[in-house]
Amino acid sequence: MDGLTITCESCGHTWKAGKTLSIYERQAVESRLIRSVGYDVASSILEVELTGGAIYEYYDVPFSVYAELMAADSKGAYFNEFIKDLYAYQPIA
Repeated sequence: MDGLTITCESCGHTWKAGKTLSIYERQAVESRLIRSVGYDVASSILEVELTGGAIYEYYDVPFSVYAELMAADSKGAYFNEFIKDLYAYQPIA
């Protein structure tokens, strides 16, 4: 997977799959609800850290949903409408 590059059509950001797209490397985001977000391409796991400190893993989330979340003007609103309660999840912290 070293040569695989993924580009977000919404914002143009580029990631190297298997290197920087890891659930263990969440990116800080500007949001009153969400502190950081990470995504693992191989497993389609979205990891969301809320501002209160709770961390959740959401399963079988398409890359397009992750990309749209990261490009959303209001990440909290996008999360509440298109992710929360729509994908299987579990708290991890």
